[in-house]
Amino acid sequence: SAAGYNRLIALYDNWLFDEIIRQAPAILVFQSENGLWKNYYQTYTMLLDAYRRKRDFDRALEEANRVYDDAKGRGDRAGMGVALHAVARIYTDQRRFPEAEKSLRESIEMMQDETAYLNTLASVYNHLVQNLIAQERYDEALAAARETAAIASDVLGCAPTEVLVASTGVIGEHL
Repeated sequence: SAAGYNRLIALYDNWLFDEIIRQAPAILVFQSENGLWKNYYQTYTMLLDAYRRKRDFDRALEEANRVYDDAKGRGDRAGMGVALHAVARIYTDQRRFPEAEKSLRESIEMMQDETAYLNTLASVYNHLVQNLIAQERYDEALAAARETAAIASDVLGCAPTEVLVASTGVIGEHL
């Protein structure tokens, strides 16, 4: 499972999205059959990101909804949160900021108590900050940034005052 996911990361780093789309389904089957759900959602996120990067938004949304429905059927709140985060990223790329915000807030609600997913939760909060800035809602963005720092500090095992949340200020651009 880890080897398959690491292979996808290498493909992603080289922008080989078609190859991710080709290889991910077999890895997902293995992870699902063996109950490796956190790995499964990480792999699915990579697949959804490949569709998103190829600008195949319809397919990305279709797959994200399928992941959400599957997670909901198993009562897996973390899986639902991961799927909602993916939906938000797709909406963001389409500049559908209010819809993205709704998905981000639902993702946060789903993942709030999922300690195994704190790093993902910090990422969701960070995307919420970027979304609010894009909507020019700066006070809300600052409050969400403080929440991001609190979550990141939990992940890192330090005080929130020791965390600096940074962004390029451009949605979709990494530091």
